[in-house]
Amino acid sequence: METIAVEHSSLRQSQIVKIEWNLGKRCNFNCSYCDEFTHDNKSQHLDFETAKRTVDKIFDKLGNKTIKINLTGGEPTVNPNIEQILKYMRDKGALIGLTTNGSRTFDFYAGILQYIDSII
Repeated sequence: METIAVEHSSLRQSQIVKIEWNLGKRCNFNCSYCDEFTHDNKSQHLDFETAKRTVDKIFDKLGNKTIKINLTGGEPTVNPNIEQILKYMRDKGALIGLTTNGSRTFDFYAGILQYIDSII
């Protein structure tokens, strides 16, 4: 059997870096299928300054590429700094995805929608 390497089908795709960022383990649910390594209700929230330094490092290293960051958790929207983190990432030029359990209010999501490119 011959091994075949699969390369990006377009130059544009090869210039995109996708990052899956677990913003923390905190969650407002306690789903039976979610393990203790993924969520709890006691871990400390990621503070804005740490998030900012992390985003800065990502852009310092990869700033010549398109950067897509998908925030997961736990539940990333329970972080009290989430809007500030999203705004900072958007201001730096990131494309942003959010994986959420959808438990926040309509007004909350309407308020952060300006920073998000995709939501799951």
